[in-house]
Amino acid sequence: MAGGSVLLHFKSSAPPLMAVISSSVKEREISKPKIDIAVSSDKIRNSRVLVLGGTGRVGGSTAVALSKLSPELRIVVGGRNREKGAAMVKNLGENSEFVEVDFDNVEKLEAALQDVDLVVHTAGPFQQSEKCPVLEAAIRTKTAYIDVCDDTSYAFRAKSFCKDAIAANVPAITSAGIYPGVSNVMAAELVRAAREEGKGEPERLRFSYYTAGTGGAGPTILSTSFLLLGEEVVAYNKGEKVKLKPYSGMLNVDFGKGINKRDVFLLNLPEVRSTHEVLGVPTVSARFGTAPFFWNWGMAIMTNLLPPDFLRDRTKVQQLVELFDPVVRAVDGIAGERVSMRVDLDCSNGRNTIGVFTHKSLSVSVGLSTAAFVLAVLEGSTQPGVWFPEEASLDGGDKPKRAWLRHICLRYAALNLSDREKGAAMVRNLGVEYVEVDINHAEILEDALQDVDLVVHTAGPFQQTEKCSVLEAAIRTKTAYIDVCDDTNYASRAKSFCEDAIVANVPAITTAGICPGVSNVMAAELVRAARDEGRGEPEKLRFSYYTAGAGGAGPTVLSTSFLLLGEEVIAYNKGEKVKLKPYSGVLNVDFGKGINKRDVYLLHLPEVRSAHEVLGVPTVCARLGTAPFFWYWGMSIMTDLLPPDYLRDRTKIEKLVELCNPTVRAVDGVVGEHISMRVDLECSKGHSTVGVFTHESLSVSVGKSVAAFVLAVLEGNTQPGVWFPEEPEGIAVEARNVLLERAAQGTINFMMNKPPCMVERQTQVPNKPWLRHLRSRTVELNCND
Repeated sequence: MAGGSVLLHFKSSAPPLMAVISSSVKEREISKPKIDIAVSSDKIRNSRVLVLGGTGRVGGSTAVALSKLSPELRIVVGGRNREKGAAMVKNLGENSEFVEVDFDNVEKLEAALQDVDLVVHTAGPFQQSEKCPVLEAAIRTKTAYIDVCDDTSYAFRAKSFCKDAIAANVPAITSAGIYPGVSNVMAAELVRAAREEGKGEPERLRFSYYTAGTGGAGPTILSTSFLLLGEEVVAYNKGEKVKLKPYSGMLNVDFGKGINKRDVFLLNLPEVRSTHEVLGVPTVSARFGTAPFFWNWGMAIMTNLLPPDFLRDRTKVQQLVELFDPVVRAVDGIAGERVSMRVDLDCSNGRNTIGVFTHKSLSVSVGLSTAAFVLAVLEGSTQPGVWFPEEASLDGGDKPKRAWLRHICLRYAALNLSDREKGAAMVRNLGVEYVEVDINHAEILEDALQDVDLVVHTAGPFQQTEKCSVLEAAIRTKTAYIDVCDDTNYASRAKSFCEDAIVANVPAITTAGICPGVSNVMAAELVRAARDEGRGEPEKLRFSYYTAGAGGAGPTVLSTSFLLLGEEVIAYNKGEKVKLKPYSGVLNVDFGKGINKRDVYLLHLPEVRSAHEVLGVPTVCARLGTAPFFWYWGMSIMTDLLPPDYLRDRTKIEKLVELCNPTVRAVDGVVGEHISMRVDLECSKGHSTVGVFTHESLSVSVGKSVAAFVLAVLEGNTQPGVWFPEEPEGIAVEARNVLLERAAQGTINFMMNKPPCMVERQTQVPNKPWLRHLRSRTVELNCND
């Protein structure tokens, strides 16, 4: 089925975060300051920022966030891998460049710092690092500095250079990420508000953090977590420093909306000591928890079984990370990558306040958080010296100004990248332009179509859609049109506008994706060849499709699949329309090289009706299969247990997709995203021919397939009207081969008009010479038959 991977329909979504401040009695949303997030001051516009570790998850996210918050800022991506650096620069656009930097090479590091105004050090992990080479180089070259350090020893080693930084007139902030970083600022604001509002003297501060899996932040956070298990936890109780066992002292903390209650465990984090000393709170601790629950067990087991010396050895921990990383990434796909921080403050008069920060992606939010600190420094909000985020010297001690700047910092960090930013990122990547469009708003839609020659509608799912709003707008504005519809009702509704499109001189093709789309053209070519070569009259046409998991095409194809389970299957048998149960009628089909034999099941797809009517084949049906095998069971169970009305309800299906999508993505990472189509034609004289199309990626091949249709229309191979791909008015007969060649670029198997035995010959044979010889003899006999 065709899945939309390039959306025409862009709508902003509400930020998936919650900022809350609460008392012990009632929670209320924090009032966000009315500030202009877009940054355009001359100080920033003319600045150059080096992101050291910019090819990694945290550094890359920081660079992306900076480019969005301040598009005119010059960003220098620093790293060791030129290939990754080039890819990042391509993504960031013309205001960026790459420089190869190894911070262990002092000479090269200082050379890289000579031409920049600020360096962001994201190249962790910071645990077990004996020196602060980047900070020292920044002071020598008089370059402003920020790091995302999350190690207590490193942070206070950095702090020891404060006087040197003051003498060199260099502003610097250490531990300026999300936690520590934004969490420190949240704590400072809670303490400030408590003292200014007479809530009593702050007595206890508790940091609680949660990430789902690794939060999508990659192996660095995994290394950090393992290394922290080797460090004795330092906390403060009524002013006294206490030492505790790592990953002990469990608490069940309620993170609120989107996270709920989670278990968290003690870790040795720098914000404990810094907030104790800077904010003067006598009791401070920090805890961390993750998901799924067995990761917490694993962390506790490692703490108890592995010697501390092992857990403090960076080389050994790196080897451990390499071992665990594939498993962790797979589980991340199930658990998601949400991050949440809760900061609790208890005061002497019994008043309690909290701050909560929740985002759907750690890797995105840590980038935004670090970018917030970068912009604060570039705006002149940090004095010379080395400071923690909660220190007043970040802004010169002016209380009203300090509160305002901290609000800005929190606001930057809490930003969500909306679809507008996604569009802007796509523009930078492709070198094209972006327009925000809502297909449900006719006026905005028509304005967008005024200056284009052709519109491609990929904003599915198309099931249960009552109107063809984009097609109607295309006809009104005389714009050529293509859609990747995979719904029979929508396709038939689109086809009903054929006369209107002819009158308006608008060429349009519906169902022009991969399946349906390329599969229709394959069927048309099989039928044409059979008739031209006198093989008899086509009698039976069978479409068989296979995708591994969701084919890497995301939630749209998942929604489509679920919605199709609610539709009765229409097939044709000797000219008669028959109705069948969805996901029934299993067949074991051989897709040949790269796929082999797979079970496929009946589904209601538009190419069945269009091929029957257009090509005049009396018996037509379509089936789909997927992998791994338990997806079959799930689809069959859904068909049997859920009422059809439920499966036809788009709102309910979207909720079901949200629930299933993390699991599907995780499984996709294991099974891959192969796509295969096999079209079988049987003729009256007993001749059978097949077409096979196999690609290693559905998301890539559907893009190439749609692009092939676009080029065919732009080259004038489509007449005015609304057509199916197999109609000669849709794609001229003489243009079909070119379209198939374009769509088939990069396939691992593509064949047309071959006998079925040619596909079977490709099927893998066990590595036994005698059995391979027997199989080849059998195939030859079948071919001769």
